[in-house]
Amino acid sequence: MEDQFVADTVSSLVGTFVGTALTVLATWIGYRVQRARTESDKLQRLIDRIYRSRALAPKPVVARRYAPLTDDELAHQQRVTSAIFTVRHHIEDAANTFSPRAKAVAVLDDMYVATLEYLTATETDVRDYLNQSMHLREALIAAEARLKQLHRGLVIREPGGIVTR
Repeated sequence: MEDQFVADTVSSLVGTFVGTALTVLATWIGYRVQRARTESDKLQRLIDRIYRSRALAPKPVVARRYAPLTDDELAHQQRVTSAIFTVRHHIEDAANTFSPRAKAVAVLDDMYVATLEYLTATETDVRDYLNQSMHLREALIAAEARLKQLHRGLVIREPGGIVTR
């Protein structure tokens, strides 16, 4: 009789622990799936924002300019720079939602550095802002391709591509 009681108790305890472990595992898997979905959604929103940026629309790369900018060109340069500040903010916002160990953070950091390179170059010499914005565009295209490798569900869109529709 006592052997049956011990066997039933052990069986009950093992069943409880196995059930609890399965519940914890299912909860953890659900959390990881939701987190991955949230990260992908955040990256997709960033890609879509960059796609809508007219400042990053394709423009021909021209020879280095030595003449000063006209008033209209200077106003355009200021609008482009303002838009790039906004893109930089969106990149930073996306990076802040990830764990520092996430692989996408390195790509987002590269995107952030590319915006800083544009800002530094135009701060030094605003006359070459169009070429610098195209260098930034190329860096963002390469970064988006790397993000696509990390998150297969992303839909890659060309920076500034909305202008060419």
